Amino acid sequence: MKTNVYLGLINSGKGQALYYALTKKKTIAKWKKRHIVKIIHDSTFQIKEKLFERKIYHTLTRDNDVDSIQREEKDSIYNEPKDNKDWIWQQNVIEAGFINSENNIGRPKGRDDTKHPKKQVIKKIDPSYMHDVDLLLLRDFSVITHNIVLFQSTINVIPYKTNLTDSAISKLDKFGTHRKQEYGNKLLDVYNMDKKRVWDFLDCYLHDIDDTIKLCQSNDVPYTMFNLDEDSYEDTFRWGKIQYRDLSHHKDVWQNREKYDIIENMAKEYVSQLSTQKFYHLTHV
Repeated sequence: MKTNVYLGLINSGKGQALYYALTKKKTIAKWKKRHIVKIIHDSTFQIKEKLFERKIYHTLTRDNDVDSIQREEKDSIYNEPKDNKDWIWQQNVIEAGFINSENNIGRPKGRDDTKHPKKQVIKKIDPSYMHDVDLLLLRDFSVITHNIVLFQSTINVIPYKTNLTDSAISKLDKFGTHRKQEYGNKLLDVYNMDKKRVWDFLDCYLHDIDDTIKLCQSNDVPYTMFNLDEDSYEDTFRWGKIQYRDLSHHKDVWQNREKYDIIENMAKEYVSQLSTQKFYHLTHV
């Protein structure tokens, strides 16, 4: 089986892809700035009526151009997927946002590697390291240009949404916390002062998708566009039936209806003024 590379950045459905891979006991690799961790399902076992899961972690780091791999086993309670609406995936932790502002404050994504701050930045690897990986998540897509042979042999999935209002709501909820653009600023303050700044913030997410497409095209790397609203996870990733399609969507934890209505109206206003011609993927997919 080929490796699926999920080429989505901030707030792009990575959590759903991760849930799908974990519940199907697939091998996952996360390529951070200064380390790559490979997570392998080893076994499940029972102790006093509780089900546990054992995972093996292979962490690759680099020092003075020499790679080393540390192996570690970890056991945790296995949150077995249940085929009912009340089941909660414990790893789906929603950070603070405009709607659920009582949660801990979020941090901008793509921050430096805090686990291995003194190791070398890893830009290029031996392709064989990924031969048994089912799902690869990247922190920095520029590694594609340094590993063209690797990414020409993988299934590179670029997620996007056609429900632009729903997409904008999720992004607006994390305004001021997830991106360096407008980080630390308050959504309503900026909107009331200069709403174009809010539209530019939302445009950044659409530019991310176009930039990813251009990166693949310029390096002759094949890619598959994946519509998060309509396309089949089963057909794209080929891991069997998925029980919950929108498990990582924030809608299930949004509780303040008044705040939701505010950003829903804001999202609709954004979409009403949006020129889809500005974005390649909105006109060529």
